[in-house]
Amino acid sequence: MFVSADRVKLRSQSLVLIGLLTLAACGSETVDGNMEPEDPPETTSSGFVENEGDNVTRATGTGTVAQVGFQNSLFPTSAGGVSAPNTTIGNPGAATPTGLTGVSTISAVQILTFDSSTGTIGSQAGVYNNTTEQVTTGGNSYNVASNGTAYTGNILSGGDALTVTSPTDPAVIPMGGGAAYSGTGDVVYVDGPSGQAFNGTMDASVTANFAGGTVAITMSNPDGEIGGRAYNDAGQIRITNLAINGNEYASNGTSTGRVTGFVGAADLNSGNQTVTARGLFGGATYDETSAIARIDDGANGEAILRLNASR
Repeated sequence: MFVSADRVKLRSQSLVLIGLLTLAACGSETVDGNMEPEDPPETTSSGFVENEGDNVTRATGTGTVAQVGFQNSLFPTSAGGVSAPNTTIGNPGAATPTGLTGVSTISAVQILTFDSSTGTIGSQAGVYNNTTEQVTTGGNSYNVASNGTAYTGNILSGGDALTVTSPTDPAVIPMGGGAAYSGTGDVVYVDGPSGQAFNGTMDASVTANFAGGTVAITMSNPDGEIGGRAYNDAGQIRITNLAINGNEYASNGTSTGRVTGFVGAADLNSGNQTVTARGLFGGATYDETSAIARIDDGANGEAILRLNASR
């Protein structure tokens, strides 16, 4: 499960995310339909509750939410007292801090971030300490979960900071050939029509075409939950034509993305979806990669992911 967390705003009927990854609790926010909470959280002017602990903004409300889950055959048609689906990306409690084993000295690293208020994916500098196995950025230090990778990892409870990478020297990135990477990614996918969210992990496959200067990402085999119920069925996320620039790659005007195959959910494949993505190559010889991506298809829904993968 995800380690760091992302703030996501859900609109009224579809409760669609406007913010990913960012990349921390897995359970739905619930309130007894007949009881008022003892200490109600502060709300913003737009009617959303700020959930400071996991960098997620949730919709307010109590009572009955119709069609919990992507379809009635999978989940109940209603659930009393549910205020919003679980839209947290990741669960720090489910992850064990593990250092970047490929980084043997105090080293400069790059951190990918997601700003949920603007939907912007950014990159900022940081320092990784191989002794404490923590990364420091913006004056704050965070634990890292490498999940089996040596040069990339997820930042635990880092707010907007989601992944850390020991970057490849841009001069080492080849001008020809390619590379294939495999790993895992953390995903939140909100189905617009039902307003319910898949929260979990998916297998990640990243293909770098250095000769053509592009990267493609495929996420498959979802393993997570919807409305507190397990989901291990079909579903795929596909992003193509991310442009390579040195040791980075990012979305541009030709990038495409879609989400298809989740049982009972609306595909994010209307032809009007927008893609925002950014990734880094890590290790001495582009051994690994990390990335954050977002696909927004309006009323159909939205997906946000982060991944780490090695070749």
